[in-house]
Amino acid sequence: ANAATIGFELSWELEGRDTSSLELLEEIFLITYLVELFARVFSEGFGCIKDHWVKFDLFLVLVGVFNIWIFDLIEAETSQFGFLMVLRMLRLARLARTVRLLVKFKVLWMLVRGLLSSAGTMFYVFVLLSIILYIFSAVAVELITNNSLATEDEK
Repeated sequence: ANAATIGFELSWELEGRDTSSLELLEEIFLITYLVELFARVFSEGFGCIKDHWVKFDLFLVLVGVFNIWIFDLIEAETSQFGFLMVLRMLRLARLARTVRLLVKFKVLWMLVRGLLSSAGTMFYVFVLLSIILYIFSAVAVELITNNSLATEDEK
């Protein structure tokens, strides 16, 4: 749902539409992530920070807090604080949070691993098919344009 909200927000910004409802959803997602992070630390202790996914979630929450609450308090112009816009772009890293689902579902992760391991083979199949298509299209153009029946119809 968060990835879809980000996509809609980017699309609506490009169209010049009002994104205040999506910004409210973004704050709700941030609060949800904060509660999830606090619940994890409360239940597992600070030892859970050793997990790389928890570190990634902590990074996303910190960037989100800065972007949504602190950045709005500063009310900085983008031209004055260009580095702050880089931090605003980091909110797109939340999209990478969906990758975490792949690791949790073993069958889905096996499918992704299989696709990634066969990517090189698929690339060479694409190249081979492109070459074959190019050759046959060149032959077809040559046969069609130099066909005696085609030149007779023009006369």
